[in-house]
Amino acid sequence: GSVDAAGGRIEMKPGARVVGGLSTAQPPPEPTLDEHPSRHESGGEPGALIRGLLFSALLFLFALLLTGVVPERMSAMHMAIIKEPGRSAGAGLLGYVSATIVLVALMITVIGIPLALALALLVPVATYVGLAAAATVIGAALPVERLRGRPMLQILSGVTCLFIVAQIPVLGSIALAIVACVGLGALLRTRFRATPPAELGSGEGPYRESAAI
Repeated sequence: GSVDAAGGRIEMKPGARVVGGLSTAQPPPEPTLDEHPSRHESGGEPGALIRGLLFSALLFLFALLLTGVVPERMSAMHMAIIKEPGRSAGAGLLGYVSATIVLVALMITVIGIPLALALALLVPVATYVGLAAAATVIGAALPVERLRGRPMLQILSGVTCLFIVAQIPVLGSIALAIVACVGLGALLRTRFRATPPAELGSGEGPYRESAAI
C-alpha cells in the first residue's frame, strides 16, 4: 500500500517497492524567541491595567457610598485598623480560612449549595467593605495637609495608593492580600456596628487626630 510519514522522512532501500503513494508531513518549525508575542502585544498588560483601573474606580465609588450612608460604622472600622492592625489582619486571615472551609463543606451536600453560593457572594462584598475602610485610613494617614478633613480626597488618595502598589509584581499582590485581611478583620471585629469594640477604647489619640478621618 501507500506509505505516510509524519514528522520524518522516507528512505527507500534498493529493491524496495511501494504500491501506493509516498507522503511526508513535516511539523511546523519551533518559534524562536523573536517570534513569541510579547505581553504587551498579546494584550496581557493592558488588560490587567484596565481591570486594575476598573477595580479601583468601583472601590472608590463603594467607599464613597459607605462613608455617606453609614459613616459611624466605617469610623468604627477605621479605629480597629488604626489601633490594632495586627489583630485585625489576624482576624481577617482567620475569616478567609474559615470561609473557605465552610464553603467546601457546604458544597458537599445538595442542601448546602444555596448557602455556599450565598457565602461566595458575601465574601467579596465583605472584602470590598474592608478595602474601602483600609483605603480611607491609608489616604488619611498620608502626610498631605490638603487631605485633612476631606474624606473624598482621602478615599481617592488611598485607592490610588492601592492601585500603584498593585502594579508591583508579586509584592503588590502580597500587599493587597494583607490590606484585604486587615480590612476584613476590622469588619469582623466591629461586626459592622456603629460603635467599636470596648477593647479598642475611645477614638482619641495622636495618630487618629493626625489622620483626621
